[in-house]
Amino acid sequence: TTFGGIELGEITYRLSDLFIDNRSSGAERVGREVLAGVLSPVRAFNRIISGEAWRRSSSKGRTYSSVPVNFIVTMGPRFLAEQEGSKRGTTSLNINFRIDYGNPINDDFYSPYEWFRFNFGIDLFSAQPVVSQVNAIGALWGKTVWTKGPRTLSAGFFQHFDFYNSELRHGSDMTVPPYRIAAPAAAGAGLIYYKQATPGDKTDIYAELYANGVALGASLSDYMLLGERDYNLGSGYSTKAGAGIIYNRRLAFLLNMENYHIFTWKGYDPDIDWSQADPSTLNIQGDAGNARLTIFSMKLAYLLKDKWNITLTNRYFSRRTNYRHYPRVDYSTYDLMLGLGIRI
Repeated sequence: TTFGGIELGEITYRLSDLFIDNRSSGAERVGREVLAGVLSPVRAFNRIISGEAWRRSSSKGRTYSSVPVNFIVTMGPRFLAEQEGSKRGTTSLNINFRIDYGNPINDDFYSPYEWFRFNFGIDLFSAQPVVSQVNAIGALWGKTVWTKGPRTLSAGFFQHFDFYNSELRHGSDMTVPPYRIAAPAAAGAGLIYYKQATPGDKTDIYAELYANGVALGASLSDYMLLGERDYNLGSGYSTKAGAGIIYNRRLAFLLNMENYHIFTWKGYDPDIDWSQADPSTLNIQGDAGNARLTIFSMKLAYLLKDKWNITLTNRYFSRRTNYRHYPRVDYSTYDLMLGLGIRI
């Protein structure tokens, strides 16, 4: 969507800015320009046209001043159960990329995308989709509303992009994947609380809460299969809550919950003859009804050295889809992930 594209475009533009350095030359300069171009092709084109791509100067030539960035790559096995209580499922190699750009706590006021978080997960060597998860939260506006000693509370308006996908294992007796949902056009209010560790208290605590309206979303359909399409379009809302405690900057325990509720308003006649339907002109959102997906996760992390960490994550997925013309479907499952991560 245009709305989601603006968010992802702003994120990739700001990330490309981190590689720009007009003081460099030779192989280093080529590498920087290529990386910046991969993230933001339009920016690379403009730099080539203007000659900035090879022109040297005494300054870096970046659009934004120095910004704190935390980039973590985590890799390890992931097991996704076929359904709750089942030991059958798929095992994959999961690679997760997480970027925290800026700091929503230390600034009294922050402008659009001065702070954002981006999470991208892929699964390899299994029946699962290569891209299994994409999450982005970007601040459109925010400010610090309360401070007391090491404690800070910030409030703001945030844009969200969320996508979760799954598939069945080969030879499965099931006919529909456990979950699939997207909310590419969503925004709403949020609160971020942070308590910083002190010499007398080595514990960091954070919590965050978001409530969003979803202008456009999609959810898995258990009944409709129109060509390659097996999802319903709609709109609705989402809520997110997270909390974490970090002891001595080494041991962390994190909890997170996400809830997505998508309503499909414009359905189709249940007696429709699909053999006579033209997918290119059929003006429907999908199966009329509403779908709810709740994701609850627990993560235990330990910092091995300054850059390395090991994590154990357990997530529970619960889907309930109410259909206007068909029986309700309830589906739940879980996954387990063990990861070794490095901060770059």
